[in-house]
Amino acid sequence: MSPRPLNEKTQRSLASLLFDDFGVRAVNMAHQSVLAMYAYSAHTGVVVDLGERMDVVPIVDGYRVSAGVSRSPVGGPQMRQKLQHYLLGRNYSLTTFVDSFVVRTAIESLAYMSRNFDRELERYRKKPEKIDCTLELGKSTKLEMGSERFEAVEGLFKPELWGLDQAGVHVLIHKAIRECSMDVRKEVTQSIFLAGGLSLIPGIRERIELELEKLSPATKPRVHSSPYRYHASFIGATAHATSTAFKQTKLTRDEWNGAGQRLPQPWNLS
Repeated sequence: MSPRPLNEKTQRSLASLLFDDFGVRAVNMAHQSVLAMYAYSAHTGVVVDLGERMDVVPIVDGYRVSAGVSRSPVGGPQMRQKLQHYLLGRNYSLTTFVDSFVVRTAIESLAYMSRNFDRELERYRKKPEKIDCTLELGKSTKLEMGSERFEAVEGLFKPELWGLDQAGVHVLIHKAIRECSMDVRKEVTQSIFLAGGLSLIPGIRERIELELEKLSPATKPRVHSSPYRYHASFIGATAHATSTAFKQTKLTRDEWNGAGQRLPQPWNLS
């Protein structure tokens, strides 16, 4: 399983490590977004993997549509930095390595995605008590949060709020769908699969559906969010390892040694 593209030299080094040092009997390498789709028992759709980075990968019949793939080193770090910035305005200076875990806990416990950002800001101005909440960090330590709960995460859809010049996740998903052939676009639009830690933010599934419906009102989008999506790639990898597809694509130790410890057919993880 790989979170980013691996060149042939790196693949060969990894295969050598697995065969020679760990003694595995067979190996297959696949990108984590493809494996995440296996966790949903699907072969066609768009995988939206949101974690420390952002991957949007359209897949049709098990094959990636390369023109529609979008990858960005943007995600969790930018979200944590934005929340740190907001909390500094509340006199919380959370800048150390240990503090970063406090910020992460705050995001995981209190953050949510608004359905409409501007309306949610207006709602907060009128009735802040409806959104204000406190995170207990210990017997005498508390972290108070208000509009930061939804402002810090909005950068997924409005990257300019994080100081970035790139498209929001909904635009990248729309691009992925448009790059698929006409005959499968409807199926792909209704087969959007979430994976990764940031996909656990409450409200993100509904927000993606709303934004995609604005971009393509002809087909109602459907976003699937498994309760196990935090570990979707691992679950998909275990499912793939026991499938007939793995038997057809695996590289055994005998094949590895017989080929002079070279990959007979490089895996395309880009």
